[in-house]
Amino acid sequence: PFDSFIEMIRYIYTDTAKINGENAVNILILAGEFLLPRFDNSIHLTKRLLEQVEEFLKNSITLENVLELWAVAEEYKALQLWKYCKYIARANKK
Repeated sequence: PFDSFIEMIRYIYTDTAKINGENAVNILILAGEFLLPRFDNSIHLTKRLLEQVEEFLKNSITLENVLELWAVAEEYKALQLWKYCKYIARANKK
């Protein structure tokens, strides 16, 4: 979680983050929790970071993790990830 927090802060200051399989879900959670409306740019930056994390996670979905990621996406209002998880789960329904 600390590494994820550092990446979120790095993104706020540099507009770049090192998103990987170990920190993506935690960044999604942190970015959703740290919307800072008193700073004009923070909401825009946070939304862009969330979009990047969602895209990374969409590309990381497997049949083994789709339900877990679907639950995370629902809880943290990651709509694009939620839709994609739903699509994958339904397409592979047995």
